[in-house]
Amino acid sequence: KIAVSPPLLIQCYSPIIEPSGGTFADHALVSIKHSQTGSTVYYTLDGSLPSLTSPVYDRPLLVERSGSIVSAIEVASICDSSPVTTSDEYLIKTAPPTFVPDGGAFQLDGTQHTVEIKSGRGASLVHYAAQGKGSAETSISKYGIYRSPVVIQKTNSRIEAVAKEDGKETSDISVSGIFIIVAVQPSFIIPVGISVGVAKVQISTISPGATIFVFIDSSSSAIMSKTYHSTTELIINQTQTKLKAFATAPGSVPSPIAVSDVILVQAISPSITPGG
Repeated sequence: KIAVSPPLLIQCYSPIIEPSGGTFADHALVSIKHSQTGSTVYYTLDGSLPSLTSPVYDRPLLVERSGSIVSAIEVASICDSSPVTTSDEYLIKTAPPTFVPDGGAFQLDGTQHTVEIKSGRGASLVHYAAQGKGSAETSISKYGIYRSPVVIQKTNSRIEAVAKEDGKETSDISVSGIFIIVAVQPSFIIPVGISVGVAKVQISTISPGATIFVFIDSSSSAIMSKTYHSTTELIINQTQTKLKAFATAPGSVPSPIAVSDVILVQAISPSITPGG
């Protein structure tokens, strides 16, 4: 009598999950590679055991929730269900926020200069801190909640920010470029043509609270920098004079140096008395 053995059950090879866990910004794109031709792969995203009622893998998985674990089995007509393949945990960080503008120079012209902080998704909660270059780092726990554009109040400032989206880890810290506030270059009002006796010059800048320093350079002498008071006129009594001026203001860097046109002054003609 010929003995007949029970059916020999051969398990399918396990599918391969790539990448198998790790840390990612915003999302992870996960592929599950088949080990047998013509097989079907079933998967779960919460680490539970997959079954024939689980979703069928047919394209790369977009893993967006931190803490997800991919588990998968492979089934084919030539083999029994494979052992379960389980990935490591996926830690999904919120995409870092960005800044508009991201650093740059502003003129101290009396207007508010602001910076927007943008997150990848509108649902992200953004926390930020604005601080001067070289100042002590601000702890994330002391960041404020971003609700409206940040006003840049002093030169050499930068902004640090993080974002947090539901189901994800806090983003890495984003650090903006340096914001420079520059005092506005002074302008001159000088007489047209040749002045007789003296020339009266006015110097001004639109930077609030600015102090103007002026250097007087004439054909015969040079006067070191002096403070100019905007409520007065500068008296020039020598011809072929040029003025150089710059402005400074609290919270800003000095303006570029402004150079005036040449100021021409003609001596008053002497009078003869009596006239004949």
